[in-house]
Amino acid sequence: MRTINRWASEAGSGFRFTFKLWKGITHQKNLLFRTEDVHHFMEAIRLPETQWGCLLVQFPPSLQVSANPQFLELLAVAKTYDWPIAVEFRHPSWYKDDIFESLNQHQATMVLQDMPKSATPMEITADRLVYLRFHGPSGNYKVAMGKASYTNMLPIFGNGNRKVKLFTPILILLRVRPWRTCIS
Repeated sequence: MRTINRWASEAGSGFRFTFKLWKGITHQKNLLFRTEDVHHFMEAIRLPETQWGCLLVQFPPSLQVSANPQFLELLAVAKTYDWPIAVEFRHPSWYKDDIFESLNQHQATMVLQDMPKSATPMEITADRLVYLRFHGPSGNYKVAMGKASYTNMLPIFGNGNRKVKLFTPILILLRVRPWRTCIS
């Protein structure tokens, strides 16, 4: 916790932190996690809301949609902390309308990623956050994408402009008012 507090004090104003939920929670067989581990993790990343990016919940490629009851339980526990949540499924069994609806009800965004074996459909599930993750065509980050490639992806989000935060190979889009586009 001291490290996170130090990072927060050293980061400039306006910097937002994104944390990946501990794999001791997300990578448990059948997602049989301990609720107290989630609470402990969330307390450890306690920051002022102005420094929140999002909480990334990344699952292993072996986790299939049969773990949906446990996933919904995890989502409910994590949502009690009010952090914006991005969920990265890495097994295609999750790409179903009822899962998209559950994410939308919790205003959790599905990470849109291009991993060759589990690339996501272009489904926007939250109103205030879009999280893109680029692995490249072979899935190993070896092919660099230029700024133009990222810009070409923006039309999938419909009309209007968005504020764009770019962290190669991750692109996080946050909706802000007034609408404007800023690629850095």
